[in-house]
Amino acid sequence: MMELRAVLARLLSRYEFHVVGDSELQYWPTKPTTSPMDLFMTVQKRTSLPDADTLMATGAPGPNDNHAVENLVLRPLTHTVSADKLPRTFIVYGSNMGTSEDYATQMTEQLKRMGFADITLVSLNDWDFGSMKSADGRRSLVVAITSTYNGMPPDNARNFAKLLDKETRADILKDVDFVLFGCGNSLWHTFLKFPRHLYQRLDELGATPLTEFTAGDSNDELDDEFMKWSLQVGMILTDHYGSSVDAYIDAVTDKSLPYSLKYVDNTPAAPFRLSPENASVKVNRELQDVERSGRSTRHIEITLDDTSDISYMTGDHLNIYPVNAPDVVREVSAILELDLDVVFELEQVSDASRFAHSAAAVIHGRACTVADALQYVCDWKEAPSRELVVALSETSGNKPAYDLLRKAAEDANTLGKQSAGWSAFTAQNRTVLDVLRTYAPLVRQIPFATLLHFVSAMDPRRYSIASCQSVVGNEVHISAAIVNDTVNGRSYGGLATEYLASLEAGARVSVSHLPAQEAFHLPPPSDVPVVFVGAGTGIAPFRGFLQEMKHAGIGGATMYFGCRSPEYDYLYKDELEQYIQDGMLSKLQTAFSRVGDERKYVQHHVSQDSAKIWSHLQNSGRIYVCGSADKLGKSMTTAMVRIFEEHGGLSADEASTYLSNLISDGRYAQDIW
Repeated sequence: MMELRAVLARLLSRYEFHVVGDSELQYWPTKPTTSPMDLFMTVQKRTSLPDADTLMATGAPGPNDNHAVENLVLRPLTHTVSADKLPRTFIVYGSNMGTSEDYATQMTEQLKRMGFADITLVSLNDWDFGSMKSADGRRSLVVAITSTYNGMPPDNARNFAKLLDKETRADILKDVDFVLFGCGNSLWHTFLKFPRHLYQRLDELGATPLTEFTAGDSNDELDDEFMKWSLQVGMILTDHYGSSVDAYIDAVTDKSLPYSLKYVDNTPAAPFRLSPENASVKVNRELQDVERSGRSTRHIEITLDDTSDISYMTGDHLNIYPVNAPDVVREVSAILELDLDVVFELEQVSDASRFAHSAAAVIHGRACTVADALQYVCDWKEAPSRELVVALSETSGNKPAYDLLRKAAEDANTLGKQSAGWSAFTAQNRTVLDVLRTYAPLVRQIPFATLLHFVSAMDPRRYSIASCQSVVGNEVHISAAIVNDTVNGRSYGGLATEYLASLEAGARVSVSHLPAQEAFHLPPPSDVPVVFVGAGTGIAPFRGFLQEMKHAGIGGATMYFGCRSPEYDYLYKDELEQYIQDGMLSKLQTAFSRVGDERKYVQHHVSQDSAKIWSHLQNSGRIYVCGSADKLGKSMTTAMVRIFEEHGGLSADEASTYLSNLISDGRYAQDIW
């Protein structure tokens, strides 16, 4: 819809439209939208535009119920403002997982195409906001894009946030305009806390907001919300700084593709990996009775190379770089009719890309075999992008067999990804691989470089570390729940977990270390009481914590652990029972949801112990929660708020604020996904 508005803006800026005749318009009674019948118009080139402040009459309507314009003031069409008249622009981001950084890169490219030349792209930690006073009379523009983690700033925004909160000069940013987009997940109790705080502080320090606070929800359609926001910002900046509509329209409607492909003859290519192989699988064993549970959870021990330089704290995360299965690579190459041994290079021919993390962007600048691109780079299991579907629809002609495809593309462009057409399409085509299978004749008509532009590079998958490095040395352990769903008679395995399940001892893997938030580590003093709450593979970090406690000679922790049955998915049962005997655990409360008639989960046991939980917090205790955000995280939030109401005498709002403060203070730490 935003793209259509942009095209309409271009037409209205260049031409005048006048209805022929003065008879009353008739509308199609059977169409879902307001569609006029027998509408004829004359079109002539426009020489001037109405002034932006022109008021529309609110009184009597004119012919055809169009409102008449009173005191119309025309102004000449403007041309693009020269770059030196546009503001100095700082695009700043806070990002742990890379999404906000990716969006910031996209905004940088968009503004460059709009004529903004003086652009600085930096993380919030690297932004010197204290030096924003204008020395040459020019204002500055700040485009801020940031996520939040447990209500706290991302790692590359923490130092900035401390300085920002210490700043007291109310006019330090008086020469600054700003727009801000917040990224978050509504399943989290502290949804958008840091982006909202940043917006408020920038305003308090004198910066001028050009839009209201805007955000997207990764539990819904974050990419769609960001795209709408970025297009709206483009229109606002065009109007605010006096540039013409054309520069903005060119930026958002440019369909030129940024990469061209050339095949390299007789040139060997080094193995292409998103991250070097730097570790080996030592142990890969099943933790469940798969026959009885119908599920699989793998305990995987990985030996790190001496050259990996990975040093982790208990509670941190391990990134696993997945690899597409060989049968997927063979199938894709057959569909695309590509020789796996061929070497190619990508040349960037324009900066029109809105996909900073596309497979093409990652490969660009290096020689790569088709086999490596298909196996180690492209994410064939991601959901298809709007742009890929649009490209295929434009290739499909008018064949009835592709009506669903064209309907999906039309709906996604005009009504968004919640539309009926798009939903029907994705119900049948859950992944890019599904699209390739269903629309193979169309896919083969798209140049390979174009396909690489519309497919994402694989992101590493994050796993909670289930070991303490002081105990296991150069090893790192993880617990992985293997995803294997069946939809419409087709099996959908998780990209990373399917890969992990296939690894045998000795297999080489690519890994990297991702620190957890500071709060999700054990407190240094041995006398700080701790409570662990986890379900399923949410036990992973607590296994590491218990190893650390035993190594340090610390005991007395309480654990609430949930699974389905003690008979088939009680993960690490023997180890936990040993920790009770050793004193690391003073209490282990299990919740088996498939035993007996009543389904009981960990939050029910926490609620039953509400008085003890309240007393624990009053004695400076800490609570750690690990599991799924939509199940354990959400239900624990509800349970904790009720405990605060019952035992603290707080209202619902006060209890919610109390929990937020515990999170901010690091005393209620979550590792949820």
